[in-house]
Amino acid sequence: MRLNLALIALAALSLSACTDKNYNPLNNYLSKRSIALPTDTSFQSCRGYGCQYSDDITFTDKQWREIDQLFRADIKIAKQEREAIALSIAKFEDFVGQHTGTSEDVWGTFQKIGNKQQDCVDESINTSIYVRVLKHRGHIKFHTVETPQSRIPFLRWPHQTAVLKEIETQKTYAIDSWFHNNGEIPEVIDLKTWKLGWKPEGHDTPDDQQGD
Repeated sequence: MRLNLALIALAALSLSACTDKNYNPLNNYLSKRSIALPTDTSFQSCRGYGCQYSDDITFTDKQWREIDQLFRADIKIAKQEREAIALSIAKFEDFVGQHTGTSEDVWGTFQKIGNKQQDCVDESINTSIYVRVLKHRGHIKFHTVETPQSRIPFLRWPHQTAVLKEIETQKTYAIDSWFHNNGEIPEVIDLKTWKLGWKPEGHDTPDDQQGD
């Protein structure tokens, strides 16, 4: 009897979370990691592997204008919006790097160590936050930003990425900046393909052996 009551209570709690209009999976993900929720002008950025360190970031008006301008073109379809998002992520990384020292971050993991370096956890959280900021600024119309997702390909280390979902088709995309140095344009790839262990063409060792 007690077990049945406990199961009913758990189901009711889960249902309330699903029906709560204020519930947001990404917000919940960030809160559990003690990361402040972003606004349209300020946010936190992770570094140091596994978000060991987080910095409060506020851009200058000039920097915001550079980002905003990427979305002033006549974006009519989701693909164009994804392209603009990718360009903006590179800008975010460049500007954040000037503040935190992560401008020296190199692609992958373990090629260079230190609290200015970022692994796939840092990268995926940061990208998710940056897209959420873009959403707050009114730039994202064709997508939602989901919680980061992981993959465990055969004989490789786990890897994590930020995820976009196209509203019309419900198709999901990995937006992965881990494959490149700080400030470079991230990869945007179908999430199902990414889950199978996708990597950019010619992107060989050391990540195949060391993972991320």
